[in-house]
Amino acid sequence: VSGDGASMANRRPPLRLVASLGPLMDLAIFPVPQFGGGVQLGVAMDKLRVELEADVLASESTRFEGARYPVSFYSYFAGLRGCYALELSERFGWVACAGAEVGSLGTTERGGDQHRASGLWLAAEASTGPEFAAASWLRAFARVRGASPLIRREFLLSEGSRVHELPWLSPQLQVGVAMDVTDFGSREH
Repeated sequence: VSGDGASMANRRPPLRLVASLGPLMDLAIFPVPQFGGGVQLGVAMDKLRVELEADVLASESTRFEGARYPVSFYSYFAGLRGCYALELSERFGWVACAGAEVGSLGTTERGGDQHRASGLWLAAEASTGPEFAAASWLRAFARVRGASPLIRREFLLSEGSRVHELPWLSPQLQVGVAMDVTDFGSREH
């Protein structure tokens, strides 16, 4: 019997593959909010996770003072982050993450020469938020992220006037649903 107890104590928590998706909103990369969504794929063991995310965002057109034509914005990026999940009760937890985002962002002038400008998006990110378990394998989540661009750039109109300079910090809001796709540790050997 003591051998069984020792093997249970040395047993690692199961490794889980987690998939999630949900809408995403960025409030400050550009002067107008961007809306879109993201998908995540992660590996989790006990309270630790590693997540890989892909996001696509776009804005409505807006007209700036002195500009002849409206301008729209877009961004798409991938994120890699490490997370720690704190279980506060059987169905409620809190997650904190840190990582990085890399991708592309740009502007398009809607009229005239339809000038386009794009550039590299490289940012450090930190996020936190609650998770609510509907079942042992299904969770709803909400996260507030702060993304800080490591490369700051300006976007110009075709006549050379500045449209926007990237901020030092851009808040992002995401809600979604996550599910454990597979539980690698649940199989008996």
